Amino acid sequence: YEETNKIPAITIDDFESSYIMTNHLISKGHKQIAIIGGGITEKHEQDRFQGFAKAMKENKLSINKNLFESGHWSREGGYEACKKLFSKSNKFTCIFCFNDLMAAGVYDYLYENNKIPGKDYAVAGFDNREISNFLTPPLTTMEIPLIQIGEKAANILLNKIDGMEIEENFIKIPCSLIERKSV
Repeated sequence: YEETNKIPAITIDDFESSYIMTNHLISKGHKQIAIIGGGITEKHEQDRFQGFAKAMKENKLSINKNLFESGHWSREGGYEACKKLFSKSNKFTCIFCFNDLMAAGVYDYLYENNKIPGKDYAVAGFDNREISNFLTPPLTTMEIPLIQIGEKAANILLNKIDGMEIEENFIKIPCSLIERKSV
C-alpha cells in the first residue's frame, strides 16, 4: 500500500476473514489447529495470523508455535510444510492454509500418507481459487471478493476523474466463508 495514504487502496480484510475461518474451525470441534502460511514478512500473512490468534484467544485455546510452517504460497510448499508439521507432531486435527494452493499440497501429502482430507484431518484454505472446488473432497475456504474489489476501484477512479473527493483512501472488503466437505 502507498505509505502516505494519499492514493486509494482497496484490499481484503485478511484479519477479519481469518478470524471468521478460525471460529468456524473451532465451532467444528478443532482445538489444535496447524497453520501453513506463505511468508511471515508479508502483510497478508501477518493479518491472517493475527485474526487466527484473536479467535484462539477468545476461545481460550493456546497457540502451539510448533504447529506453524511456511508453504511459500505454492502447492509444493504446502506439501513440504505439511511434511514438516507431521515430523514435529500429530497432535493437531486441522490444518488452516493461508491459500488454496498450499492446501492442495496438503491434500497431496495426506493422500500420499494414507490420510484422508476432511476425515482424518480437516483442511481449510483461503482464496476460493478454482482448484478448491475440484479437490476431493472440495475445500472449505474463504472467497476473496474480486468483483466487489474491482467495482469499488472503478467507482473510485470514476469519481476521481469527475473531481470528487474520496471519503476513504484505504478500504478493506471482507471475504466470505465457503463451507465445503474438507472440514
